[in-house]
Amino acid sequence: MGIDLDKVITEEQGRDPYTFTFDGETYTLPPSMDVRAVAAIAAGRLDDGLRILLNPEQWQRLQDSPKVLPVAALEKLFEDYAAYNGVESLGKSSGSTP
Repeated sequence: MGIDLDKVITEEQGRDPYTFTFDGETYTLPPSMDVRAVAAIAAGRLDDGLRILLNPEQWQRLQDSPKVLPVAALEKLFEDYAAYNGVESLGKSSGSTP
């Protein structure tokens, strides 16, 4: 018998979401990582990874902020989010986000 992924997903959904603040606003990421976001982050497409994790309203708020989110801060966010999910590393980017 293999693993029941629906059961794993249901168990993960019971966890608290991950929150962070930027420019005085609070943002919420899902309690577990989306494989599409992990792939984007590992490929160095940090902005795509964050867009996938945020809902459209949160993404728009982030885009509307006059403050610039530096790559170093975004990398730190993903490092902390990975640790929250029990993952050592999501991979390092080879470039910067637009």
